Amino acid sequence: GINAEYGGASPAKMPLQVGDRVSAVGYKLGYLRFLGKVKFAGGEWAGVDLDKPYGKCDGTMNGVRYFTAKPQHGVLLPSSKVTRTDRPSPMSPKPNHRTQPLSPKTMPLSPQLSARIRNTPPRGPSRVSPLDSNRSPVCPSPVRGVVRSGSGGSGNGAAAAATGGGSPYKKQTKLQPGMNAFVNGELGTVKFVGRVDFTEGIWIGIHLKSPTGKNDGSVQGKRYFTCKPGHGLMVKPHKVTVHGITASKLIDVADYPA
Repeated sequence: GINAEYGGASPAKMPLQVGDRVSAVGYKLGYLRFLGKVKFAGGEWAGVDLDKPYGKCDGTMNGVRYFTAKPQHGVLLPSSKVTRTDRPSPMSPKPNHRTQPLSPKTMPLSPQLSARIRNTPPRGPSRVSPLDSNRSPVCPSPVRGVVRSGSGGSGNGAAAAATGGGSPYKKQTKLQPGMNAFVNGELGTVKFVGRVDFTEGIWIGIHLKSPTGKNDGSVQGKRYFTCKPGHGLMVKPHKVTVHGITASKLIDVADYPA
């Protein structure tokens, strides 16, 4: 079974692969069509082709196509918001399974022939090792992103991860205006961080890319930032993620005294 292939791990803990049957937080079920880096934010993102038109796009974001889906069937969100279901996708090859017809080089050897090979010294460098003859061909890895490297945050983040430094945003302890953010399944830009007059606590003002907000940056007559009507939204930090990190982890309460 599929659990046995991963040592009994539950489907939700298995590594994601393009073609998997997945569940996206807030968007129900679909198929994973993209997994990798994007141009509009850092970290690893997932593109899901939803079963029903609950999505936000057709696989295109800010003029860049990451995958193909029907209108309103596609959604892009951090990969941490996507989990595998218990039903494997027929489009995704199972790990360690053969994806090509058997050939003399990949066909398993009989016990008698294996014993003859082990007892016969190799005659040249082209001789197939007994160890190699018992290995299964490795399944091809799916494409994990259209943007592998580049300048800016994505390139620096990859370099930091390769040297063991981790994501640079984990070292960034303060949320700042101008950072890209993800809230309620929508991409936006942080425009305000601080305390407000209409309630207690620290709030974040987001300028959303699409007109799915609540205001134009002003609440109850006070302006906290400026944007087009319907593009502004004031939210609590725990509802915002920046490069896959909850915004509340990037805020020092001491910087905003009551």
